[in-house]
Amino acid sequence: MNQLEFEKLDVIAVLILFFVCYSIVNAEEGLVAHWSFEENGNQAKDNGNNENVGKVIGSPNRVAGVKGQALEFDKKKKTHVQVADSKSLDIINSITIEAWINPKSVYIGNDWKHRNCVLGKPTAYYLDINEKGNLASYLYGAQPQEWLVGQTNMEKFIGNWVHIATVYDGKNHALYINGKPEKRVGKKGKIRSVDRMLEIGWVDNERYFDGLIDEVKLWNRALSRDELIAASTLVVEPLNKLSLLWSQIKIAE
Repeated sequence: MNQLEFEKLDVIAVLILFFVCYSIVNAEEGLVAHWSFEENGNQAKDNGNNENVGKVIGSPNRVAGVKGQALEFDKKKKTHVQVADSKSLDIINSITIEAWINPKSVYIGNDWKHRNCVLGKPTAYYLDINEKGNLASYLYGAQPQEWLVGQTNMEKFIGNWVHIATVYDGKNHALYINGKPEKRVGKKGKIRSVDRMLEIGWVDNERYFDGLIDEVKLWNRALSRDELIAASTLVVEPLNKLSLLWSQIKIAE
């Protein structure tokens, strides 16, 4: 191989490195917070761009998650995570909330106080399972101001990992389950900005989640359908670090 060929290989290597780095940076664009629950103790580190560190309440167990560790939320122990308010959490124009959940139980009844909250910033934005057992999301300020409710009964996912998400782009508000559209409605306007803490696994001392939560991400942009599909088909890394393809473990379709 002559000198010219070596120089060509160097150029190709640099270009490949550039595009890989660009793709990684671009993939993180708009990521406000990412709680993966890999650490022990009473903190939930933020792997996003704004150091929105959470305080873990109730000493939940760390168990095998979809990637490393997950938190085990027990409604009887009122376990949850509190994240202090910050300017970055005031998301007003477009938003994506996504998480992996593995419910142990799903409340079905008529008392809204028993909804299973995954993430909420009171009087701003929510993603939860409502009192009828359906995935639901609410955005204060965006019109029409009403709950967006899915059609799938989430009881079918008890004991299974499932990826859930809600997306708002300033024109439409949508729900997704495992990357598939669940419900979509037209909506417009800004989401309310409030001085309230963000909460994971409960909200306002009620609506406790019962089960496992992992890989919670909050974005200040609307993720595309392709991005949500990619997020819902990630490779699992159990605690023993032997990677498994997602199709090899128990998941409900």
